Amino acid sequence: MANMLEIEKFSSIHKFGGKGLIDLDKFNQIIKRLDFSKSQLIIVSALAKTTSHLQELLELAVIGNYQIKLQELVEFHQQLAMQLFGSSKIFDDYAKSHIEKLESLLKSVSTLASYDLIVQDYVLAIGEYWSTFILAVIYLKLPHLKILLF
Repeated sequence: MANMLEIEKFSSIHKFGGKGLIDLDKFNQIIKRLDFSKSQLIIVSALAKTTSHLQELLELAVIGNYQIKLQELVEFHQQLAMQLFGSSKIFDDYAKSHIEKLESLLKSVSTLASYDLIVQDYVLAIGEYWSTFILAVIYLKLPHLKILLF
C-alpha cells in the first residue's frame, strides 16, 4: 500500500467512476483531461451503477433469482469493452475468474438465503476490479504513460 511520501510524488490526483465511466465518450473525456507530461495518481471506482447492480445481485441471490441480472451486468461490461477495444475478448479473459467466483458466491448466498459483510465487500469490489482493468488497458495503449498500481 502506498504511503504518504509515495503519494506526494504525484503532481495531481484524479478519481473517476460512476457516470464518468459509462461509455466511449466519457473515457475519451478522461484521457483529454489528463496531463501526461506529469506524474499523476488515478483512482478508479466502479462503472456507472455497477455497485448498485452488484448489491442487487446479492439481494436477488437471497431469493434465488440472480442469473438474469448477472448476465446483464456482464453484458454491460462486454459492450463497453467492444466500444473501447473493438472486441470484448480482453475483458472476457480478465473477468472470467471473477465471474466464476461471483457465480459460486451467489449460488452459496442463494443456498443459505443470506450473506455477511465479508461476502458483500468481496462482491462489491468486483466492480472496482473491472473498471480499473478497463481503464488500465486504455492507458497502457498510450505510449508515454507509466502506470503504478497499488
